[in-house]
Amino acid sequence: MGQQGLSSAEKAPRTLDTWVSIVGLTYVVLVTLRVTITRALSQGTTALSSLIYLSILVFMLFLGILFILAGKRWAYRYVLTAAGIFLVFHLLAYVTSCGGASCSLLANLVHLVNPEFFVSVISLFPVLVLVIYHASHARRELMRPSPNSTETSTRRILLPTIAVIALVAGGVSIGLAVEATATPVVPPLHPDVTIVEGAFHPANLESYLPAKLTIKVGETIVWYNGDITSHTITSTTGIFDSKDIPVGATYSYTFTQAGVYEYYCVYHYLMTGVISVTNE
Repeated sequence: MGQQGLSSAEKAPRTLDTWVSIVGLTYVVLVTLRVTITRALSQGTTALSSLIYLSILVFMLFLGILFILAGKRWAYRYVLTAAGIFLVFHLLAYVTSCGGASCSLLANLVHLVNPEFFVSVISLFPVLVLVIYHASHARRELMRPSPNSTETSTRRILLPTIAVIALVAGGVSIGLAVEATATPVVPPLHPDVTIVEGAFHPANLESYLPAKLTIKVGETIVWYNGDITSHTITSTTGIFDSKDIPVGATYSYTFTQAGVYEYYCVYHYLMTGVISVTNE
């Protein structure tokens, strides 16, 4: 094809756009994989639905990394599709995850100062946009190489990359500073299970803390809502249902029979927990 691009048998060259795309995809894969593994260890099969979709999205991005490294000419088109799908699903999960009478999307902004939430959720947005930007340009250059100078090309690549790195680093730093100076919130009593801040988002590592709890027959469990919106403690079999638990309120239930009791929040289906009741 001469100057118009590479032949179908020729491997795509690795440029700065290539490496930025690979690093960005690797970051998203590692962060999401950490969330997936942590949820699997803490909640087991009760978090199966979120584990499935997170695993599929991670696998799609991982394939994109392999395809780029292999020099496939169509790799960038694939990456654009995979990163776009991931970005849309991630955005929808964030926008639709807020439910309950006292919940609003603006209330979610409170979690921006939580460094764990910022890394697991917020930082993925600019990184994915950066990947899409560079994958798009790499594909365009592959099809129709431009006569731009190396200096111009380097500046075009480095400036957005530095901006995203600064945004992520700044967000984490601000969150750590706020945590260091914040006054701890003391619940009205010592709860057995706490609904954590940001519990409603799929990327939260644990919605109920602890997500799994083992007690004896006759013991009473107290749940405390430490989030910024209402939640429920609802048995999957209908044995107990707290209805709305307002912010800062508690709900208690006494378990009189041995067994395994799974529960969830009716507003946020990814929020799940398990109480194991034994006779001993």
